[in-house]
Amino acid sequence: MTFEYLNGNGFLDDGEPGIGGIIVDFDQNNNTVRDADELFVVSDANGNYGFSNLVDASYTVRQELNPEPAAIFTQTVPSPNEPIFISTFGDANVPGVNFGNIGLA
Repeated sequence: MTFEYLNGNGFLDDGEPGIGGIIVDFDQNNNTVRDADELFVVSDANGNYGFSNLVDASYTVRQELNPEPAAIFTQTVPSPNEPIFISTFGDANVPGVNFGNIGLA
């Protein structure tokens, strides 16, 4: 989930709203840039996103604050520009891959 980080405790909490329109991608070469061959999705209006039909592997997941959200938010969870590392096994969902963002206003 991509969410607005309101209380600074390091976790997604009840009442912290999702942010739609955020690109989330697999940065497989970990170069901080979404390359043409890397999978990506856009978070829905509630901040939810998901990838499907993944092979069992390790992935580097990054949030990309495209121009409009970047003018409003900065990533704080994990630290700015840091990825989240996940591994997939047997078609299981990987919960808790959340990106928190604090408003710049």
